[in-house]
Amino acid sequence: MIDLSKSILYLRIPSRAETQVPEYRTLSFPFAVANHGRLQREGFARLDTLASIITHVHRVVLLPAASDVTVLRVSVPPLSASRLKIALPALVEESLLGDTADCQIVAGTDSQGVRTVAVIDRAWLRLWSERVRSLGAHRLSAKPMQLCLPLIKGRVVAALLSYASGTAESRELVLRFGVGEGTGLPLGDNDDASAKQVLNTLLTLAASKPVELLLPREALERYQRCLSEDAAPASETTLRVASWTEWIASIDDCDIDLMMGAMRDDKSLFDTRRWRAAAIFAATIIVLNISALNWDWWRLHRESQRLQQEMQRVYSAAVRDAISAEKIDPANALAGMKKRRMALRRAAGESSTDDFLVLSAALGDAWPVLQQMLSIDTRAIVSIEYKNAALELRLKPGLQLALDTVRKVLSERGLELSAGSDATLWKIRSSR
Repeated sequence: MIDLSKSILYLRIPSRAETQVPEYRTLSFPFAVANHGRLQREGFARLDTLASIITHVHRVVLLPAASDVTVLRVSVPPLSASRLKIALPALVEESLLGDTADCQIVAGTDSQGVRTVAVIDRAWLRLWSERVRSLGAHRLSAKPMQLCLPLIKGRVVAALLSYASGTAESRELVLRFGVGEGTGLPLGDNDDASAKQVLNTLLTLAASKPVELLLPREALERYQRCLSEDAAPASETTLRVASWTEWIASIDDCDIDLMMGAMRDDKSLFDTRRWRAAAIFAATIIVLNISALNWDWWRLHRESQRLQQEMQRVYSAAVRDAISAEKIDPANALAGMKKRRMALRRAAGESSTDDFLVLSAALGDAWPVLQQMLSIDTRAIVSIEYKNAALELRLKPGLQLALDTVRKVLSERGLELSAGSDATLWKIRSSR
């Protein structure tokens, strides 16, 4: 099975003059499928039978009939892209028979102040683009058929293109005169008598220039017979079999895309069907990750409950007292056990580090050092009280003391100091 994910489908659209809209479903369209210029498939097929190919290829290139596209060479001053888009209708208006408001106008690259401009009926192009998109096209572009013929210097290149239907065959004569010049003529039914008329028309349009005519393989012998009957034009005309490979190379070189600008449907550029599988996969990954995170949270929550119960059991066994889990704060469990130990020591008649005598003795040991370092005496103390396992010293106002020095001296004796905003009230408690 051929992989079409990187391939391009080239589809020729019949002339508007030869095609009745209600009958388009019966037409067999010339098409080719290629991957980087390498031809994979070619032939004629109805549009509905091409749906499976259209859905899988990377891009679809529409090739409107040359008779439906007007190609002009226009002198254009240097303009930005936005200004050029506004100026194009006025620049080509005199060369068109219809209203430029109904036309899709696209300009090629600038070449010494001259641009190739292609004009096509907007409604006709939209009609076919919507038909192809309805069959599943992901990306769509359109190229003028006359600029997709091979370019041979000094010669006019022409091609006889066929569009088969159920009971008849419509044809078109496409000519390319130069780099940005070309035209197309719709022809009638295919018969032997018309071959000579096609050659005469071709030589007339070529204006006596050498002509190279590309023909379907089945028509080559008939046109060679017509040339042999008239030796005059034979010296100016070369016949050979048309090849999709040659056309594809010229199509890729054409820098004009008729689907550019206003013809692009922004909503259809993003194809949700192609991303559906990726979106489902991404959603599945997200759901799995969220589920894993929730499962991990529940596991950690159960572990936290188990540790809480274990702490409760160890704490109760250590203090020989039953206690509920709500009364245990894991952050302050150590402080609670320390407090309990002090209470047990008091009950046994032992002194604790926050007893009045212990705190007073430690302060008495530190005070001579403070007197020497801060030049204060005992009369600086107004009162001493013992509250909440701490000594409260009230000093005379107006004293300028270095509290950092006081804290350092007290910390060496297992005490910690907290002072008020005016530094006249000291609270000294045990740091052990």
